Amino acid sequence: MRVVIDTNVLVSALLSLFGPPAQLLRLIVNGSVSLVLDDRIYAEYKTVLGRPRFKFNLDRVEELLDFVA
Repeated sequence: MRVVIDTNVLVSALLSLFGPPAQLLRLIVNGSVSLVLDDRIYAEYKTVLGRPRFKFNLDRVEELLDFVA
């Protein structure tokens, strides 16, 4: 299955590790589901995940972005 994930879903997955968005992200990471994105979506992911208000570990964000790229 191929999916496009809205940035809000990705943020929710990283904020709450046990909700449905996180379950979807786990399926993507383990290869059960393929993430479909283009340069615009990737750029939005990078911009939003890098916002200071989320306090995400930027090294981990880069790892995730490298994986989905």
